[in-house]
Amino acid sequence: MLGRTKDQIRTTEQVNGAMASCQALKLDALVIIGGVTSNTDAAQLAETFAEAKCATKVVGVPVTLNGDLKNQFVETTVGFDTICKVNAQLISNVCTDALSAEKYYYFIRLMGRKASHVALECALQSHPNMVILGEEVAASKLTIFDITKQICDAVQARAEKDKNHGVVLIPEGLVESIPELYALLQEIHGLHGKGVSVENISSQLSPWASALFEFLPPFIRKQLLLHPESDDSAQLSQIETEKLLAQLVETEMNRRLKEGTYKGKKFNAICHFFGYQARGALPSKFDCDYAYVSGLGACVLPHHSCRFERLHGHSDKC
Repeated sequence: MLGRTKDQIRTTEQVNGAMASCQALKLDALVIIGGVTSNTDAAQLAETFAEAKCATKVVGVPVTLNGDLKNQFVETTVGFDTICKVNAQLISNVCTDALSAEKYYYFIRLMGRKASHVALECALQSHPNMVILGEEVAASKLTIFDITKQICDAVQARAEKDKNHGVVLIPEGLVESIPELYALLQEIHGLHGKGVSVENISSQLSPWASALFEFLPPFIRKQLLLHPESDDSAQLSQIETEKLLAQLVETEMNRRLKEGTYKGKKFNAICHFFGYQARGALPSKFDCDYAYVSGLGACVLPHHSCRFERLHGHSDKC
């Protein structure tokens, strides 16, 4: 049986329902393939099944393009190598075009929710002019204005060297790493949870959140108002952070140009979101081999009656 869901196990009833289904079907094993959320569910089910002496063994296989499921046992996940290589190729193509045209700054948003591993690895492979990491933004508590200033300063410094082009990489999870935007999202999601309609949310925000919301461009406001995912996270793939940054940078560079502090060419930005192009790519040889071995392990563990936490992790009974 193969199935796909974005829902997360939240209640005891859901856990018991899963166990009842496995017992009714007399399953030898339940294999859960996915990232952090899926493997968290697998661990929870494994513990519950073991306590109830359910015969079904639970196996979790680390497969996520975000590469955010890592520990001392798991160095990387299936899919991460492929998406980084495909994206790095696309970014390299854009870098070449930027150098050829010499008049555009490309803002490229990449997959990566809580972790910026994809953006970092792609930067190491393709050498863009700037990469913004969500972890560094969160650790330094940088505001959207701080990030805008950093990009503008880099654009101005390059213009002084007669370089009026460049490539900037952005992880899709950046919006949740910026303190004020994350707080705004939390308020919006809280109002969603109370049943407030999308049309009325803006009028019920706190004064500071309302001021920030009104400052943002209309397209970003609409995207921030989208209902959250089943795990209460924002629909990050639908929030065009790259366009927001490009617009803010363009506004600031035009101001500097008017004041005479910036003497380069007029700032022009082109935005891209490299997400689904890489998701459907032909797997790399590494990922093919890795997935083959992981699949074999997922079959062998239940066969040897292992009570399992996570593939490449440790079993507490084998």
